Amino acid sequence: MSDGLTPASFTMGGLIFCYTSTFDKLWSTDSIHYGADNAGSFWKPVPPSGFQVFGSFCHGSTNDPNGNRAVLCAQMTTDGTALPPFANPTGFALLWTDKSTGYHPGNGACWTMQAPDGYVALGAVFNNTGDYSAPNIQDYLCVRADLAPTIGQSVQIWDDQGTGSTFGDLACYAVLPPPAGQSTQVASGTYLALSPGVFVANSTYNDPIVPTPVLLLPLTIHASGTAATPPAMTGPTDPVVSAVEVRAYSIEVPFTAVTDTNDGYAMDWKLANPVYRIERYDSFQQVGQWDNQSTASPTKTYSITTGVSQQTSSQWSANVGVQLSGSDKGKESTPVESESVTLSVSLSVSFALQFASTDIFSESVTESMSVQVPANSFFLIWQSTSAIKIRRPNDTFLSDQLSVPLHGKAMQQFDYTTGTVVDPYPST
Repeated sequence: MSDGLTPASFTMGGLIFCYTSTFDKLWSTDSIHYGADNAGSFWKPVPPSGFQVFGSFCHGSTNDPNGNRAVLCAQMTTDGTALPPFANPTGFALLWTDKSTGYHPGNGACWTMQAPDGYVALGAVFNNTGDYSAPNIQDYLCVRADLAPTIGQSVQIWDDQGTGSTFGDLACYAVLPPPAGQSTQVASGTYLALSPGVFVANSTYNDPIVPTPVLLLPLTIHASGTAATPPAMTGPTDPVVSAVEVRAYSIEVPFTAVTDTNDGYAMDWKLANPVYRIERYDSFQQVGQWDNQSTASPTKTYSITTGVSQQTSSQWSANVGVQLSGSDKGKESTPVESESVTLSVSLSVSFALQFASTDIFSESVTESMSVQVPANSFFLIWQSTSAIKIRRPNDTFLSDQLSVPLHGKAMQQFDYTTGTVVDPYPST
């Protein structure tokens, strides 16, 4: 690694993970003088000591993925159940070889993992030996079936058409978590579904493997327990127009959950600092102010805008790699793809800011409101608002944040007659 940084481990769902961006080249179409229109290559992820991987890496090009792509690694551990979360495969089944392709040196072969009872494989394995011998079972992991539901989708990366292989056909696919908003009743609460960045394969062209297993891990929403409030009113003076932000909720996610394009944070830094935070901050913004020193109680109108447009939400998603979508199901599904590892996060209502049946992430609505301003009063109306921010491990933030005005309001009144603040004034 260019900065000499060591990949750091992290814990999610009680399991220990890390990433690797170190790969050994196994096989490539550039070694058989194959046309660039269907270039592909296979690489063996090299995990840090004490970790293992879930399969091999397939690249839809002949470019070197070292330092550019990340693959998830895991550590053998126990979680107190009869079957540990991970187990080595019991063996391998040969799916394809490069016989007659003219590849040299070595002999490339693709294998599917044979999982023990109660486990599933998340990926396929490619190797290159002199005699087409099977891979070492100790190098790879299968996942306990309850941690890997078949809810993923697959997208083709490469196939062997035109290579000249005389041993079957080969089609390789990347695995993606379920898309945003898709109802998958696989868990309650907040969870993270991810594909570890390896590939799956079959012997049929243009026949995606659906559904495919993905790793499913519970996540914890950290709540601050502190509610945002408008600035305190002390008298008939012009207060600030916005209140201090309060961090209401946060969740920890792997760095592959977000797109951090800042050049100051290269892959080796992310490997050493793998956990980012997606955070929700709450505050209030002033939307109405009236100084009524008369004996009348006039009706005043004002407007509030709630939610954000689909264009705004989509632009933010494109910039940071996190997608938010609403549903009436009480949770949000957030799929993300970056750095090879793909994942989705199911966010609870409290974090994702779902309000009633309106999807606040795809529709911005402006409403005209009216209020009766009391006689002899200085009167203020505040609107609650939230912002989604992404925090790096060094406590700096990605430059893009998503501000979302909400339906909640608070009202404040200073009574000139009594010289006091009417507190608390009813909120809606």
